[in-house]
Amino acid sequence: MRSKESLSGSSEVERAMELVPREEIRERIKKFQVALALEELDGAFVLQNVDIYYFSGTLQSSILYIPRESSPLLMVSKSYERAKLESSLDRIIPVNVKAEIKNVFSEFKTSLPEKAGLEMDVLPASIYLWYQQAFPQCQWVDVSGIIRRLRMIKSPYEADQIKRATRILDKGYHEIKAYIREGMSELEIDESPIISPLFQQPRIFPSPLSKRDTAPNDRGGGAFFQ
Repeated sequence: MRSKESLSGSSEVERAMELVPREEIRERIKKFQVALALEELDGAFVLQNVDIYYFSGTLQSSILYIPRESSPLLMVSKSYERAKLESSLDRIIPVNVKAEIKNVFSEFKTSLPEKAGLEMDVLPASIYLWYQQAFPQCQWVDVSGIIRRLRMIKSPYEADQIKRATRILDKGYHEIKAYIREGMSELEIDESPIISPLFQQPRIFPSPLSKRDTAPNDRGGGAFFQ
């Protein structure tokens, strides 16, 4: 498993941060591309942050285009440098606005899609309408079901991560029993000697005890590159 230990100038937090293995990302993309081919799609734009993480290994604000055959394009608005550290994808490009997508396609000699997928189960209407206007030649198809089916079947790596997470969560709940009491607010729990240190360092994933990080949909994560 890759980690930040190999990166020069990384902080202690970064060195301890684990990354999704390159082979894991590659297999996920390969399976998705097989599904795209079966649906006769030229590719798919992945816009929801959790799905971007699933296929790229980073949660940075970005647009991920996965073509049916060639390498994906990860177009990052921020933070580009962190995305390069976190993701094993080969083609990671900095962009400022969505309007630069066509320029990136041209630069990397990627054909504009005539039939492409979007995650229509979670995509805001305003973003869907923007893609319709930006790619008037394209027929749009919902690929959210394909992505759900891919994500629901766990690889050995994912199964191991779930087991590790449950052990960590179990330990946390046992330790906090010594501090928590009836009538405490969530803010008081967040400020406890056990939870508070977690908020003193950058976090990739939301705290399970904090409502302010709750995702607005059942697939998790609701941020989109505007």
